[in-house]
Amino acid sequence: MAVETGAGRANGLIEALLRPETYPDPTSSVELRETHISWVFLTDRFAYKLKKPVRFEFVDFSTPEARYRACQAELRLNRRWTRGVYLDVVPVLRSPDGDIYVGTGPGRPIDWMVHMRRLPDSLRLDQRILQRTLTEAERDRLVRTLATLYRDLPPLAVEADEYRRRVEAHVRGNWEELRHAVGDLSELAVRRSQSQQWRWVRLFGTTLADRARDGRIVDGHGDLRPDHIYLEEPLAIVDCVEFRDDFRRLDALDDLVFLVMECRVLEEQQLGKQLIDAYRRAAEDHFDHRLYWFYLAYRASVRAKVLWLKARQKHGILDRPTLQRAATYLALADEAADNLLPPLLIVLRGVSGSGKSTLGNALVEELALERLSTDEVRQAMFGPSAHVHAWQAGRYQPEYRQQVYDMLFSRAEELLSDRLSVLVDGTFLEEALCERAEQVARQHGAQVLFVECQCDLETLRERLKARTPGQDAGSEADWQIARRQLELLQPISSLPQTIVDTRASFPEQIESVKASLRRILKPPAPGALPR
Repeated sequence: MAVETGAGRANGLIEALLRPETYPDPTSSVELRETHISWVFLTDRFAYKLKKPVRFEFVDFSTPEARYRACQAELRLNRRWTRGVYLDVVPVLRSPDGDIYVGTGPGRPIDWMVHMRRLPDSLRLDQRILQRTLTEAERDRLVRTLATLYRDLPPLAVEADEYRRRVEAHVRGNWEELRHAVGDLSELAVRRSQSQQWRWVRLFGTTLADRARDGRIVDGHGDLRPDHIYLEEPLAIVDCVEFRDDFRRLDALDDLVFLVMECRVLEEQQLGKQLIDAYRRAAEDHFDHRLYWFYLAYRASVRAKVLWLKARQKHGILDRPTLQRAATYLALADEAADNLLPPLLIVLRGVSGSGKSTLGNALVEELALERLSTDEVRQAMFGPSAHVHAWQAGRYQPEYRQQVYDMLFSRAEELLSDRLSVLVDGTFLEEALCERAEQVARQHGAQVLFVECQCDLETLRERLKARTPGQDAGSEADWQIARRQLELLQPISSLPQTIVDTRASFPEQIESVKASLRRILKPPAPGALPR
């Protein structure tokens, strides 16, 4: 939540800064433009940016000293991207008789402004895209310039695992915020897009760490939007993030993908594809395509989150146009996330007491999976049972087991048709049941993995003995049933599977499954990005 200090004083200051006579350069008028954290006053020839006296979680401009430091940082950092645009930092003065003016002279500084040369809106990239006036020559020049700029940015010394953890924390934070947006935004799009990103990070987070090891983390821009790019000669890129170094210290590809995302929202896709291909060649950066889609999904999620929060900030009144923009970015995040990985169908099989349910719960948390189990389906269909049935008696009769598996597959198909990843937990003793699961996955474009849980007989018997009614999601199997299941358990050597010893620690069990998934989810071949 923002804290605005001295609101009344700020209002009086803005009123004074809207008067032409306040400025040292002659001007016919003063135009005010506002951002989340700044006011920009435009005279005929110059722009003067004043930091708002706000304090957010990510920025603190609550004192004049903090605003002065931010102005100096903005001047220094943005001169990297422009020539003759960022001129100096000028004081806002109050004269002895109380008048406010900008520049030099008698009086005491009450605030500070970044003094810039005014750039024509007609040269702004977003305007050229919207008006469909961006020429092929301008597009080519922009692509070449940015590819060279990002190729030449010096790498930062960043600890690899720290970078991976930082990105992972941002992904988690986005999901936590967007969960609250359900109702305003699509619940399915939130669940699908965010779970895919989380799953990719947990499976392929070493890709992020490798980016740091390979020197791909740079001191970049941090907010590379089309409205920050002016097609001057040379190119002028303004408004990099000056208030948080960590927002600006990022993967060069991540910074460029942010611009690609904003161009896609403006329905300009050609520029983005050309830019990424040009950067790849210039920097000899042969990244896995999934990294591109991850950054696109991640950045679009950030924009969806920020716009949703903004739509909710107007004193309880929902800002519908801003909410629609949030939905646009969420849809883009959903589309990009779908390119990260296929939906997964993870089938946990093994006898009762082998540790399936415990491992299943851990995998659901680790990989953000939807969960289905035969025990839960059986209880939903037939109700809870007060006693244990013998094998193939009562609710374990073959026709009832068939009904349970039919319902399990039906529910799994519903989730897979929504492009959600699913874990199903059952004994899956027969090879035919496993083949049916593989067929369901194939029909929905999903990747299946069978995880067979095993342990020695002594451990199995001790686990079953320790069970009490109501535990283990209502499982009713006892030792006699488990022994019969062991006799009936069929091998499935022709299907993708891994065997997990459930006597191992949970981290070892989970890593065993993840390693198998990495093997079957091979990265695409290097080359140009798909359209």
